[in-house]
Amino acid sequence: MHAILLDRDGVINCERADYVKSWHEFHFLPGVLPALRRLATLAVPIAVITNQSAIGRGIIEPATVAEIHNRLRKTVFDAGGRLDAFFVCPHHPSTGCGCRKPKPGLLVQAAEQLDFSLKHSVFIGDTITDFEAARAAGCHAILVKSG
Repeated sequence: MHAILLDRDGVINCERADYVKSWHEFHFLPGVLPALRRLATLAVPIAVITNQSAIGRGIIEPATVAEIHNRLRKTVFDAGGRLDAFFVCPHHPSTGCGCRKPKPGLLVQAAEQLDFSLKHSVFIGDTITDFEAARAAGCHAILVKSG
């Protein structure tokens, strides 16, 4: 089975230098909701793969990120789309964890939990670390320029 994997900040929503710390600060990029509606017609899992180092930096609580994702999922669903799962690296960049992109840990975790082949899936991101994570996981990579 295939899957569509999406980075969050810079692909779904506008990226902020000071991090998205609340739903109030979350702003969809133009065209994202119609695109997610079209993707939802495909019979494949759609998951968000995101580094959220603001958690590891003590700027935001994990529960707040979960609330942002719950509201994101509901807004996308109300627009006719779907997001099946969220995979989050909460670690500070200095920890050297295996889940922080450009390492492939989150993509591998998604494939295991949602039962799909990375080889036949695509990861859409906006940074070189997204591209490198996709390549390291054996996944097709699409790099978008949103800024």
